[in-house]
Parts: sequence; C-alpha cells; structure tokens
Amino acid sequence: MADVFDEYKIKKESLLDYGFVLKGKDYILEKALNDSLSVRFTFTGSSFKTEVYDKETNELYLPFQVENNPGAYVSVIREEVEKIKKDILMHCFEANTLRQEVISYVNKTYQVEVSYPFENDTVSGTFKNEKGKWFGLLMKIPYRSLGVNSSLLVEILNIKLDPERIKTLIDHKHFFPAYHMNKKYWITILLNKNITLEEIKPLIDESYHLVFDKKEKKKTC
Repeated sequence: MADVFDEYKIKKESLLDYGFVLKGKDYILEKALNDSLSVRFTFTGSSFKTEVYDKETNELYLPFQVENNPGAYVSVIREEVEKIKKDILMHCFEANTLRQEVISYVNKTYQVEVSYPFENDTVSGTFKNEKGKWFGLLMKIPYRSLGVNSSLLVEILNIKLDPERIKTLIDHKHFFPAYHMNKKYWITILLNKNITLEEIKPLIDESYHLVFDKKEKKKTC
C-alpha cells in the first residue's frame, strides 16, 4: 500500500472518521490482529506505512517485514492485514479518474471511441485513427511490469512518438519504455495523480498525427 497514491487519492477527512489519530503531521491507526500482535498504519502525506508489532514488547514483528516469508502463521497475519488495508482503501481513498479523462479528450478531439479488441478483456482499450491504425492503448498492468517493486495494478497509456522524443521523456517515474510494444517507437505513460491530462494531451496529439498516413494527410490539407 506504500504506492497506493499512484492509483488513488487520499481523503484526509475520512481518515479521522475511520479511526486514525493525527499525531503531528502523521495519521496513525493501530488495530489488534490477535492476542499477541497488532498492526500500525501510518500515513505521512506521501506514503502509507504498514508495520506489525509484538504487543508485549512493542517491538517490530520481523517475520512480517520479510518479503516472501512462507510461514503459515505469517501468511495468516498477512491476510488479516490485507483485509484491513482493503477496508481502509474503500473508505479513505478515491479512484484516480485520469483514464476516463484521456478517453473523453480523445473522443472530443478526434471523434474516436475507445475500442476493446481483446476477447474477455474489458479493460485494455485501443484508440484507432480513420484508417484503423492504433495511436494509443490503455491497459491495467502489474506495477512490477514497469520495474517498480509494488504489488499494485496500475493504469497506463501507450502512445507512439518519435524515437528521439522518447529518449528525452523516459524517467522511469512518469514515462517508461513501452510495455509489450516496440520500445523504439512507443512509450508507456503511468496514469497516476503525479501527471495531469494537460501534460498528456500534446503527447496524444503527437501520436495521432505521427500515425496518420502522410499521403492521406496531404490530401486533406
């Protein structure tokens, strides 16, 4: 949940209603997991930290901190913590709407509807020009697929740009080498709260005009 802000926006007023306590600049919530352990969630403004403590010693329960710990007891604790996380997410966060903003912009600007060409996949949508050529692809993928250590699923937009333009944009934060597409000509944009539609619009426009057939473009001039 440390990267939850990439896909959701916090509703700070809801944290207090949920039971978080404001200490300085931190919002903190503690809940008992069983007779021996408790979990502490700390929201610090740009991150959300989860820690499990031993009630008797008030020390960190280290097996929980070790990733891929196969122990049955630890697995039960992780499941319980995840249930609480999901409940916090449902009550204290709201979904990022940038994907819908992109869809609306493309429709209004180019009269292009998003299409879903993949069987049994109602998430991966394509933008195609008048000749049926893709100039954009919306997807929801594991964040890890972009080289980020996170279990979240994230929204992305793939667009086509000039190779030199791509080189200047790649920062492995907002812009990534294209996911499952030719990395020389395509780039992946992470659709999270750290980027705005205004920043994306000119890139979508570039992609549309780059894909548009030059001969056809001359005819319409």
